[in-house]
Amino acid sequence: MTPVCRPYSIMVTGIGMISPLGAHIDEVLNRIERGESAAMPPTRFDSTPFACHRAAEVRDFDPERLFGDDKTLRLMNRDAQFAVAAARIALRDSGIVVTKTYPADEIALFGATGLAGIALEEVLPLIRHSATPDGGFDPRRFGEHALRRVRPILSFKILSNMPICFVSIYEGIKGRNAVFNPWEGQGAVAIRAGCDAINDGDALCALVGGTDLKTHELAFVSLQQQGAFVTGGKNLSDNEVAHNYSQTVPAEGAVFLVLEREDLARARGAKLYARITPIARAHTPKTLISRVNEYFNDSIDTLATTDSSASSCISTIVSGDIGDARISTLEAELGISKTISPKPLLGNMYAAAAAAQVGIAAAVASRAPSPHNAILSICSGMGDEQAAFLLESPASPSCLTPRKPLSEQRHRVVVTGIGIVGPQGIGREPFWQGLIAGQPGTGPVTLFDVSTLPVRIGAEVKEFDRESVIRNYPDVARERDRKVWLGLLAASEALEHANLTMGNVAMNNAMLSVGVSLEVFFLEDVTPFTAASDLQKAMAEGIIGAGPKGRVLQTPLDRLTRLIGDRYQFGGQRSTNCSACAAGAQTVGETFRRLRAGDAPVALAGASDSMLNPLGLGGFSLLRALSTNNDNPAEACRPFDADRDGTVLGEGAAFLVLETLDHAQARGIPVIAEIVGYGSSLDAYRVSDPDPDGCGAILSMRKAVADAALTPSDIDLVNAHGTGTPKNDIVETLAIKQFLGERAYSVPVHAVKSMTGHCIAASGAIEAAVSALTLARGMIPPTINLRTKDPACDLDYVPGIARAFSGNTILSNSFGFGGQNGTLIFRRYIP
Repeated sequence: MTPVCRPYSIMVTGIGMISPLGAHIDEVLNRIERGESAAMPPTRFDSTPFACHRAAEVRDFDPERLFGDDKTLRLMNRDAQFAVAAARIALRDSGIVVTKTYPADEIALFGATGLAGIALEEVLPLIRHSATPDGGFDPRRFGEHALRRVRPILSFKILSNMPICFVSIYEGIKGRNAVFNPWEGQGAVAIRAGCDAINDGDALCALVGGTDLKTHELAFVSLQQQGAFVTGGKNLSDNEVAHNYSQTVPAEGAVFLVLEREDLARARGAKLYARITPIARAHTPKTLISRVNEYFNDSIDTLATTDSSASSCISTIVSGDIGDARISTLEAELGISKTISPKPLLGNMYAAAAAAQVGIAAAVASRAPSPHNAILSICSGMGDEQAAFLLESPASPSCLTPRKPLSEQRHRVVVTGIGIVGPQGIGREPFWQGLIAGQPGTGPVTLFDVSTLPVRIGAEVKEFDRESVIRNYPDVARERDRKVWLGLLAASEALEHANLTMGNVAMNNAMLSVGVSLEVFFLEDVTPFTAASDLQKAMAEGIIGAGPKGRVLQTPLDRLTRLIGDRYQFGGQRSTNCSACAAGAQTVGETFRRLRAGDAPVALAGASDSMLNPLGLGGFSLLRALSTNNDNPAEACRPFDADRDGTVLGEGAAFLVLETLDHAQARGIPVIAEIVGYGSSLDAYRVSDPDPDGCGAILSMRKAVADAALTPSDIDLVNAHGTGTPKNDIVETLAIKQFLGERAYSVPVHAVKSMTGHCIAASGAIEAAVSALTLARGMIPPTINLRTKDPACDLDYVPGIARAFSGNTILSNSFGFGGQNGTLIFRRYIP
């Protein structure tokens, strides 16, 4: 394995922590070195029913002291408050002032979040008032009694991307972005993404990190069901939990790092902690450590060193896996005498764990007695993606990481496979034919009793062959989350379309990027315990025994990623994106960037979602974002129409196989279309509304055309976000007109959500697939239900009937709830 080469040297110039051991990196490091532990019995609930009786809580955290009496704080869950506080500390530590030091759009923001960190008392009204006298779950009671007892702000607290969106709003950051979830591995993905954004030339610096909240009873239930509190099939004693198994002490907090181009950091006289380089990644700790060894073995042969090898520069390992024999072996092989393991003392911060370990490693590197000392940070633990980072002393000559110009790494990237499942049909062809025919997919919701809900319509995927899915994925037989089933269908079709079957040698280095939105929380699992005098204890004792292969209270957001990755043996990076409605576009865009840079030859990228469940439909109803045209569902989603009253929730999935052109040609696989550009941005405005000036949307489109080396005059068609909400349609129309200028009225704009409904995370992936098919088939699917044009929405929206298309370039927009935006550019393939 050749060491990864990048054009820029990147420094850690700021560290912000809100942790159980303190809020300053020096304090945290000193306490870890003294052996102080934050693990103790939790203060918010009784942990005796669980295998783990301890937690590492953040004490004396007062967000109002940091931000004042801000009404926005009331919209924020505790993990979001941690994130904003840690991000602010990191930026201040670095000395960066957004817009003054660097333009807001040149600062990237990547973060990892955990499963929704909602305390039980916040959802108790939903549980108690949805229960029948015998403890069953009644969706009619949910709609009639339970839903009215929670405030709409609960929806902001459970969306996984909200903590990162709040960071952008408070700090004014508008650059490239993504949110990854859950577990420890995705924190490492966020750090790598920040390095990639700088190396891609898309950012001058990046704020990266994670936040998590694993110190409440619902988190303990989820962790025990996922197997975090057991090893070797046995429950651990208190002593084992505290001292021998670092992953089992759940913690809370947030850690963010500022990454900055070294030349720019030195030019402004910034504080320099360490030079950072991602050096290895894998899906298991064993493979990760093997690849770390490969890296250093190759470095000895490939790097011009004087009297020592690259590995001899390593003085310390910072690792989460204390006592792991593989770490001990690695220490011996690299001649390392010191290991720092933060987790047993700091607790496992899960989504924030990787940033915590890398931050500690950077602080250790900054104290190194010799400029030739470097620190190896091994970020492993729960989750599919493990990573290792090299942190060099800022005084070192960077002898470990050779550079080469970015232009030497660029590859053309093409689409060679597409799989789609949607309301128009299961499979690429039925779905496409439904779109071209203008077939509405919206209708009455039949998946559960919606009779007492204010919104009773949606765009459902009709019956699919579950047995065929189970044959390919036996572990899914008991799965209750519909987005998992839909995603497996679409992913399998895409891979088969591209002739990438199981065992294909091309999968050894293939990447996998999956977008989803919310984990599903199953109320029927908890309503049986509502009559208990101690609901928390009864619930814990009653449902934690389900185990990793049983019925789990919350479906982890990486469930789909893991099923696809393991079944098809994806050997490259795996990531799970949860950037709300922008997730589908971001998974395709970020994966495109990695293939273009030469990180992998082939990838599967896409998204799946289904919010057609009581909490999903009910939560969006509370936000008043949905159409209430229950009596005429086929015409309810009316993008750009004067009579629109909201969007309609849909469900579906789409995946695209992306390949470098030379790899596709070597395989002899036909090319469907070429992807040539990707841009993303943040509104930094409000979590509930788009920027009324359309600045975030305009920025995303401009970044995409610049990335493609095109201009707005090259765009022949816009695949609009087009939700049918009053505000979004006006803002998007304004943004398109600002972006296209005089050509705005001659470029067709279409909105497939008029037929599919809003599939949330899956929408951007579905629309990316539609863009590729539009180029391949030469037809534009129409915007249906557009009968009375809103005077503020005055473009050519391809109303009613499909239209022939002979253009070459399509721009596809996705604008996410909370202010995350993504734009993709597809072009007709010309050899």
